[in-house]
Amino acid sequence: MSRAVVILPLGAGTRSVRLEVPLSGGSESATSDAVIRRPGGEEVWREEGLAPERFGAPIVVTAPTDVLADGEYVLTLEGEPTREGSASRASRYRLRVLWTP
Repeated sequence: MSRAVVILPLGAGTRSVRLEVPLSGGSESATSDAVIRRPGGEEVWREEGLAPERFGAPIVVTAPTDVLADGEYVLTLEGEPTREGSASRASRYRLRVLWTP
């Protein structure tokens, strides 16, 4: 898991948050699932089948803000299993949502 916390300041009119997640060097999966969870493991949002626009580009994750309250979250990017049945390692990022009036 990334040690750095990504701070997401959100305003009252913000409807979605866009995150660009770099792919790890050993990723063999063509598509990935993005999951946002509370630190205790409760899933609050998921998007499946994400792929970069081109080779070497980050995966773009666009999540609705109505599922995010002030607080800590973990974004996990999980590579879908390959045809051989092996899954890529999951990448985890710590997020802190801060709503401002």
